[in-house]
Amino acid sequence: MKKKLLAVLLAASFCCSGFGFTSYNEVRAEESTSQAVNKLPETKESSFEWDGDTITKYNGHDTIVVIPSRATAIGPNAFEDNWSMEHLIITGNVKKIGDHAFNNVHLLTTVEISKSVVDIETGVLANCNRLESIKIDSENICYTSEDNANAIIRKPFDSSAGDSEKVLIAGCANTIIPEGVAYITHEAFAGCQRMTRLTIPKTVTDIEDDAFNNCDPNLELIVQNDYGKEYAIKNKITIV
Repeated sequence: MKKKLLAVLLAASFCCSGFGFTSYNEVRAEESTSQAVNKLPETKESSFEWDGDTITKYNGHDTIVVIPSRATAIGPNAFEDNWSMEHLIITGNVKKIGDHAFNNVHLLTTVEISKSVVDIETGVLANCNRLESIKIDSENICYTSEDNANAIIRKPFDSSAGDSEKVLIAGCANTIIPEGVAYITHEAFAGCQRMTRLTIPKTVTDIEDDAFNNCDPNLELIVQNDYGKEYAIKNKITIV
């Protein structure tokens, strides 16, 4: 399993203040993250700690955070345990998001990711128990939230080299796993306490044991193959 996770991360690495004048509902109506950024000003750089152009910590109290254009990366645990941010827009210069970057952001409900992001590590949205919506720019070459999946799904990297799998990196309460996803990685749904039922399609053949850590104890899985059934039984998750 460790080898498989390493392959996922390597593939991804090579793949490719309040806002009084505009509401977040208007932002969600836009067709892409880049259009949304034109509506909302960037969050002040002084709200962050930096290592060069990498955000290492967020110290602000905004409900809407638009990552500044200076940032090319968001470091591990940079927003961990934040209690103010509800809406996050990751803008067009960010290429990498480190592991657990937004772990335990208690009030986070919506995330939008630009086409520039080509490397997202595991656990990035773990324990965001109010998360309802995940959108990825349709022009992103490495990641997708296709068919309103409300998830971060890594596209196949190089089918000629044997990497033909879609990998689910992170989900939320409203995730719909599309056909073709084969692997659900570490902490993909960890802390997703508002999710009560999820369908695991027949294409899924590998799920990490911690993928559903700290979820609603009454979570129900609708499974479509023997692997899904075995996983649910092993991890004491109700099958319907």
